[in-house]
Amino acid sequence: METRTKELAALEKNKKVTKEEAEEGQELLTRMPKLKARQELRKKYEALTDGKLPPDEFAAERAKIKGGMKLSADVAEKYTRDVLRAIETVRPEYVKEITIGEWGANAIKGLYRRVEQPLPDDIKDALKNPKTLARSKVAELIREAREKLGKREDLDDQKDVDTTILMMFAELHDPYTTYYDAATLKKMDAPLRGRFRGVGIQIRRDLVRDGLLVVSPIKGSPAYKAGIQAGDLITAIKRDSDPQGEPLKEGEKTEISTKGMKTEQALDLILGKVGVPITLVVEREGQKEPIEFKLERGIVSVETVLGVKRDKKDDWLWYVDEANKIGYVCLTQFGPSTGRELEAVINKMEKAGLNGLVLDLRFNPGGLLQTAVMVCDLFVDDGVVVSVRPRVGRPRVYHAKDSNNYPGPVVTAHTRFPIAVLVNGSSASAAEIVSACLQDYNRAVVVGERSYGKGSVQNVERFSPTGGEIKMTTARYFPPLGKNIDKHSTPGKPEDEWGVKPNPGFEIKLPREEQQELAESYRDREIIKPKDAPKTPVDKEKADKKPFVDRQLEKAVDYLRNQAKAVAAQPGRKDG
Repeated sequence: METRTKELAALEKNKKVTKEEAEEGQELLTRMPKLKARQELRKKYEALTDGKLPPDEFAAERAKIKGGMKLSADVAEKYTRDVLRAIETVRPEYVKEITIGEWGANAIKGLYRRVEQPLPDDIKDALKNPKTLARSKVAELIREAREKLGKREDLDDQKDVDTTILMMFAELHDPYTTYYDAATLKKMDAPLRGRFRGVGIQIRRDLVRDGLLVVSPIKGSPAYKAGIQAGDLITAIKRDSDPQGEPLKEGEKTEISTKGMKTEQALDLILGKVGVPITLVVEREGQKEPIEFKLERGIVSVETVLGVKRDKKDDWLWYVDEANKIGYVCLTQFGPSTGRELEAVINKMEKAGLNGLVLDLRFNPGGLLQTAVMVCDLFVDDGVVVSVRPRVGRPRVYHAKDSNNYPGPVVTAHTRFPIAVLVNGSSASAAEIVSACLQDYNRAVVVGERSYGKGSVQNVERFSPTGGEIKMTTARYFPPLGKNIDKHSTPGKPEDEWGVKPNPGFEIKLPREEQQELAESYRDREIIKPKDAPKTPVDKEKADKKPFVDRQLEKAVDYLRNQAKAVAAQPGRKDG
């Protein structure tokens, strides 16, 4: 390398190469470039400095490669148009007022940061005071910034637009405003939609056996109905078509081994169009031969309303203390069907007898605002549920029992039993709306640890130029008593007002090890375990461990027992 750089310096001194070529060559020779065109250029510099390529031929070869790196005017124009459309999509509604110049500066700086290129001096100078930039100047700078990067594979096929929008939002330092490109959307299980298209299994890589381990089938899914079990090892995937039902292309395999396969690759093969068949080949503990499961992809509903544990039919049991009729419901997220499913569970328990309810919102990251309002409606019969205050426009105040709050009939409020809501540092957004509302009306005590502190509301909009989605913060929400929930609107210190705090006397902080045990117990609870399966070493190891004691849940149940006893002890009380 040193010999080549010295030779290049000598060529410049003898005017065989220009200063620009020498500087470019020094950079390429001292560091291996990532881009293919620049790698080819590096080879030409190596040949030049090794004496294998005369300077005049080198100049011609270099010019040819550089010509291929030039971005066409049409591509630059479309890129500029799409980025401006993204800016104009978010600018009117974003929770903070940001000028078009600042949005443009974020887009350009973000793009260059992602591709690890220094911002050209002329563009850097033009962006020194972005607030003053007019739309026309912003468009000019966006186009120029893209043209300077040229044609390159990491920005081909609209990846330039995808990358720019994503990084433009990253410059905001707002973790809830982001962009999902079309490929990412396909891989997402669409948790807020509550459903996805596939066979219905949770999988992870098994490094020891080099295959895909079935963590659990999902209740009611094609895989569950076919008999796929937790612990099965998927060793191969067979198919007659691609996941969308289209014929396989020439060279594509009909049977694919899972050896060395990443989970993301497996999901690309397994998720797909409803009705399209797929065969999974599995190895099962205790079985000598592999088992083939011929499945049809279907709509798989994600369970968001969980009970204490599963019964023999894999249905949930809803009483944490059946003798005292203390119910338990855990909401994993606030999806489209969560409210109606919870309503059905509450109705079922009330018919059987319900003296108290634990509503577990720990580890719940949130979800749909309208679902959170519906859940509040199940337990509150009057008053403000939540207020949403945007930057522009009038605030929207959600009142209990308003038929405009969510689709379908208004739910009946259940007010005859006490409630304890469990929260922790991973309870966020919609989970905080519910816990704060019930706490403000003294409808429930909040038990556990201070919640996450996500007091903002996001809108999701389809971005048609790319097929992606833009998720942006548009407002902040406030519970009935108007307390601040949003940690990001404060310095975030413990003494500041943010999040939902447990009621006095009901805070139980868990050390890190206990938090991990709690999270593990949550994961284990969701697994649908095979019936009469031989015990694995892992099962035996878990059986030998001391059972995990959920101190926060115990505190909630003790409170509800005492409340139920106090009610029962009231003179003249009659049921019915």
